[in-house]
Amino acid sequence: MAYDRYLAICRPLHYHSVMTKKRLSQLVFFSWLTPCCIFALNVVLTSRLQLCGSHIQRMLCVNWVIVKLACPKANTFPNSITAYCTMFLYVGHGLFVVWTYMHMIKTSVRSKDDRVKFMQTCVPHLTSMLTFVCTILFDLMHMRFGPENLPQHLKNFIAIDTPPPDNNHVGLDDGQP
Repeated sequence: MAYDRYLAICRPLHYHSVMTKKRLSQLVFFSWLTPCCIFALNVVLTSRLQLCGSHIQRMLCVNWVIVKLACPKANTFPNSITAYCTMFLYVGHGLFVVWTYMHMIKTSVRSKDDRVKFMQTCVPHLTSMLTFVCTILFDLMHMRFGPENLPQHLKNFIAIDTPPPDNNHVGLDDGQP
């Protein structure tokens, strides 16, 4: 969406020559392929682990929570590398989108019509995207490095607000082992 808005605002005369059906198909394919590949890789890596626990202290079960249940002798290094690469990919994507929007802001400041167009079409997307990225980063950092004694209602709010990027939701935690 950010690329589409960039073309529409910064290069309106080139929009139809750049945003062809083929380009649109490639963008949609990439946006679906990336999470599917990450999901499949996480499932394969996690399914090979022997688990020594079954209590998930989250409203939604995500891949890293399952990896933390692995027995101490299990090799979770590939899972960690995959998780860090996934985080790097999504943070890099978020930074690229923010950079694109910064370029659009510089371009749209020049005329009043462009400013209005930017405010109407891009500000809602940018606001929701920044909220999403901040929530994801907070959730990921808390899962990996945060204290275990965070209030349950705050954990549930974060889980409901935005699901983590690895899309490995297994189910609700009913508190039973």
